[in-house]
Amino acid sequence: FLCTDNCEKIPAGLNVCLAPHASGKSSLNYPIDIITRPIREADKASEEREQKWRDECNRKGGNKDKPLRPKGLCRQLLPPDITSAKFSQLLLDADGKPIYMKIDELDALLLLTGKTQPKYLGPYLRCAYDAAPWGQLRASAESVNGIAPLNLKIQASTTPAKALEFFKSMLS
Repeated sequence: FLCTDNCEKIPAGLNVCLAPHASGKSSLNYPIDIITRPIREADKASEEREQKWRDECNRKGGNKDKPLRPKGLCRQLLPPDITSAKFSQLLLDADGKPIYMKIDELDALLLLTGKTQPKYLGPYLRCAYDAAPWGQLRASAESVNGIAPLNLKIQASTTPAKALEFFKSMLS
């Protein structure tokens, strides 16, 4: 949408449900599952194509010519347990489309960084808020290499005390 400063922006989707322990935070899961059902179905086709490619690569062995990674493998619903390299690959595959992540606890977001402290998550969240460029540049030909808009939408839940502890290093 067009903002008052004449810049186009993508709405941020960084949502954290804060509520006491055992208060029904998981009741958000059902509506989110219904809304994301069409995306989940499209993701299945991409997962099958990617698995077929992986199987073919594994059959070739270490020194054989392996097929190129197929184009158009867009997965928009991410599991909470994902490596930084795989996350970058999925961003490149998404080609600017939003990527969604539903997590039960904020700590699961730390898997994106590969670090154990929330302060390293700050750059991800700031880039996700603006859909700013994100990625990695590596020397190896086999490594994930590229930069794409970080159009990440997150739905998380936690208790107020855990949220304060998690975000305190980013608030100063």
